[in-house]
Amino acid sequence: MIIVYLPVEVLCNIGLCLDISDLVSLGATCRAFRALCADRTLNRHILQKTALNALETRRAMEDTPDGEMDYQQVVRRIYRRRAALKRGIPRIAVSLGSAEMFVYNQGVVCFLHDHTIHVLDALKTGESKSFHITRVLDGFQFVEDADALTLIHYSEDILSIKYQDPINNDEWLLVVQVFVNSHKTPMRKTAIQLVSSRKLFVRNDADFVYYGTHSYIGSHGHQEWVLQGIALNPQKPFPPEAQTTLPYADQKMESLKVHLTDFVGSEVGSTAVFKVHEGHFYALTNCDDFDVVEVDWTSFYYCISFPVDDPRKERMRRGEMLRRQHREGPIDDGWIDLSLQACERTNDLLIVESRKEWLHGASQSSRSFYITNVVLGEEGASESSAHRGRLPENDPFNIYATSNAKFAKSQDRAFWQVHPEALNVVAAKGLDEKPVRPYILAHTKHRLYNVAASAYIDLVEDTETVFENGVSKQRSYLRLRSGSRSIAPIPSEHKTPMLEPSRYVKNKQPLSPRPIGAQPTFPRPEDKFVPELPSPYRYTKIKLWPESDSSSAPAAAAHHVLSPHIGIHHEPGPCGSVGVQAMADERMIVLLMRAAASDRYGKLVCLSFDSDAGIKHLNMLHKPREPLESRPRKRRRSSATVHESECTLSGSESTVVDDPEDPKLLRAKSKAKKSAIAVLDDEYQDMTLGEYDCIDFPESEECDALINNWDEFVRRSKLTYI
Repeated sequence: MIIVYLPVEVLCNIGLCLDISDLVSLGATCRAFRALCADRTLNRHILQKTALNALETRRAMEDTPDGEMDYQQVVRRIYRRRAALKRGIPRIAVSLGSAEMFVYNQGVVCFLHDHTIHVLDALKTGESKSFHITRVLDGFQFVEDADALTLIHYSEDILSIKYQDPINNDEWLLVVQVFVNSHKTPMRKTAIQLVSSRKLFVRNDADFVYYGTHSYIGSHGHQEWVLQGIALNPQKPFPPEAQTTLPYADQKMESLKVHLTDFVGSEVGSTAVFKVHEGHFYALTNCDDFDVVEVDWTSFYYCISFPVDDPRKERMRRGEMLRRQHREGPIDDGWIDLSLQACERTNDLLIVESRKEWLHGASQSSRSFYITNVVLGEEGASESSAHRGRLPENDPFNIYATSNAKFAKSQDRAFWQVHPEALNVVAAKGLDEKPVRPYILAHTKHRLYNVAASAYIDLVEDTETVFENGVSKQRSYLRLRSGSRSIAPIPSEHKTPMLEPSRYVKNKQPLSPRPIGAQPTFPRPEDKFVPELPSPYRYTKIKLWPESDSSSAPAAAAHHVLSPHIGIHHEPGPCGSVGVQAMADERMIVLLMRAAASDRYGKLVCLSFDSDAGIKHLNMLHKPREPLESRPRKRRRSSATVHESECTLSGSESTVVDDPEDPKLLRAKSKAKKSAIAVLDDEYQDMTLGEYDCIDFPESEECDALINNWDEFVRRSKLTYI
């Protein structure tokens, strides 16, 4: 039976098992499935199951009255954003001008230029507002000093600024409410004098602000982190037991100092990470000891969490998660990236760490991305490690171990928890293509991994040769280097039948079905990760954007945006001299490029993977694609020769062919791609010419079958040609 003729109720129940990408791909196959995938109830259930905590879903639920939410539109927006991340090609690129410094979070960019702070809501509305720094320096002396102000953090409409008084040499933390998307004047909420600003960081939600410095000297003689909480809402003060006892402070609005004892990590982003999530403060480190432990076996993640409204020691929860075994091989510390990401499906925090390792003593290092669930203990649990002092049985190195040695049995990692970059490199070799060359650490300016899209993006520096007055020069520009993976279909030779052939008796009657829970012959993402087994994922080849050839209009526009020398009057420096500061999340990459690292001003650029972002009207890459109805239709041509001018998509496989040896196959290939574009036209209104390859076309065997029965395919689907 053809699946399209099944009852709608059965098809809807099958559709409930799909992911967002599978749902969109299914709707692109034919008109019947397109109507099925537009069902409001089906889209609502899939959103609740797979992306309930995505920003698109939460904002649509907040902005839309009950019963009027367009679930299909939200599904498409999430799909387009994830697809752009997988390809590593932004949908929007905007140059915001020059700036001295910036901070980015939650789709809002705050940057400083000529003593004026600009606040841009790049994600939601695209509106901006500006105010002079004297508005927030009320009571402080204004001095035109480039180092007096430093933007620290933005979150939940709160901007944190460090101000250094050049006369008294005092340091202050200014907490400002900027009123994004409002005509209200920015207002300073509070000002805190800092005892120390060593490695200062700030995290906050709408009601509480926590700032920390790496300045507390522990009993072991090493520096540790110390935190201080500030309540912004007078209606929500700290409980009396958690309030500060300092006489000169506002006791109800300031908390006790929180000392993160035995918290070893000191570099934010590589060995330590801090985050406020769902009313709790999280501190995570991947370091074990302040001193070197010569004989050790196991490494752990250590996490500390407490409610933001009650930071007492009794409310703290601690977690100890297995990180790796030292026998897995040495690590290149320069390539370590550590972050906490919220799962879009469950809203649980995930530890994402990127490591470059010489696995099992290999002669060449390789990078892998590891994902671990955050597991915390009970409140008020002991601060001592449960694995410190344990030793493996019958190990010859036990006689050299100290009390600081740690050991735990290995825990199985699932396939979804490990993303080896080497498999993306192998994917290019399998296509008989030359793999993208690796970049050294000095030319890799920023690194990002997104769990929802299973994709990583590196911001790298490259060079191009330009001719000025007949003289060739090397000029630096930035590119995005990306790789991704997606769940692969089960190969036909690995599909497990419901009934084992060996379980049939002589009369050809089955005895019993396959036992529930039996291990399939092809691994699943939740199965144990074994490098020797075939992966349940399909890995894409590593790509670079923009292309090195800037002859096409989109590539030339991308080069114009990502070149630090265009728009900033500065002579190009040698390769490696470009100074880059970047911040990113699952939707945007915001970077400040300086032609030389010593420059005061740089070029501020915003790259968005969300095609519906508020700054889409400022897009410098290309114009939006016009609707299908306004485009002229092209008739079928009976000529056997297909010329490049007949193809409306740049980069198509159909090129100039004068030998009509197999014209039917050639026409069918071209029409198959054009027809697929016609089906997905509503899905990709903002797709530009040359971007058609983001659509997942059928595999080679399926495509051949489609081509061989082309007339039947056209008759059933009733597709229109472009």
